Amino acid sequence: MTVTNSLHLSICIPTYNRAAFIGATLESIARQARQDVEVVVSDNASTDDTAEIVESFRDRIPNLVYSRSETNVGFAANFMRAVDLSRGAYAWLLGSDDVLCDGMLQRAVGELSSGDVLYIYDRTETDVELNPRQVDTVLDERTSQRQFVLGDRAELLRYFEHSRSIASLFSFISSVVFRRAEWDGVGLKPAWLECFFPHAIRMWAMFGGGGTLRYVPAPLVLARLDNDTFNPGDAQSVRRMLLNFEGYRMIANEHWKQDPALLTGMHRVMRRSHPVRGLLKLRRIITPREISEVCVVLGEYGYGSAFTWFYGTDVCRRMIVSLKRLYVSLGLSPDLAAQ
Repeated sequence: MTVTNSLHLSICIPTYNRAAFIGATLESIARQARQDVEVVVSDNASTDDTAEIVESFRDRIPNLVYSRSETNVGFAANFMRAVDLSRGAYAWLLGSDDVLCDGMLQRAVGELSSGDVLYIYDRTETDVELNPRQVDTVLDERTSQRQFVLGDRAELLRYFEHSRSIASLFSFISSVVFRRAEWDGVGLKPAWLECFFPHAIRMWAMFGGGGTLRYVPAPLVLARLDNDTFNPGDAQSVRRMLLNFEGYRMIANEHWKQDPALLTGMHRVMRRSHPVRGLLKLRRIITPREISEVCVVLGEYGYGSAFTWFYGTDVCRRMIVSLKRLYVSLGLSPDLAAQ
């Protein structure tokens, strides 16, 4: 669609069978609704009551657009479709199970006056019932810098140095607002749709011609972690971890493969997002078929040859299992076994 100057921001919500959650998402927008903000829901052929729930907000959300695909086009293509349907100068891909923090829509629109290419926010992680757990902070406290020219190598290295989690690499869609001109300008390579983070691989391309990122140190949304496709408490969390690493391998190969320093900087961010303690907690459920793939990834991302070798042994797995049993027998938290 054509970008409309009167619309400062488009909230683009890709969704599929999220009737249980999208009502809360739209309610959090309706409480803060503005005439200069549109809401675009791109429904990937849902079979539940998504359409009815969205339509129930028609009178409360100005500029509400609902479009349903006849067939499921896949999550990556639906992300792109949600943005393509929008008309605002800036776009914000919002997860259909996430909820805006009070007052943050007004702040997000206000921040746009600085004219940066991309804005990245913190998020408040919650359980599936939206009970807060912790704030996922994008940058650490060692820097007061809020604006980065990511097309400048030195600034990008500094950004990586101060990045605390994978969210800083644009993994979490609901924390990032971006300018449509640059998004449209880089176009879409079909291969990017194969990336687990299709939006992120495109966003990183937006800085090839310059432009700035602005970090806003405030939670923009409440993020339901326990509603993830791969629940961290489930055995599928191993697959999810591998998808994270594989996704950013593809992004790195696209954007930083020829620069060892940038590649190393990105790898450090990934190691902060997947610390050794978390890897040890996961070790007891990694199957013999998965462990070789996991160890290849750990070696690639710089966890060290000694740790990677030990992690791949059955001795490591048995040690973690034994420690968990010990802690349970003592009435302590099993999670302490990997600390």
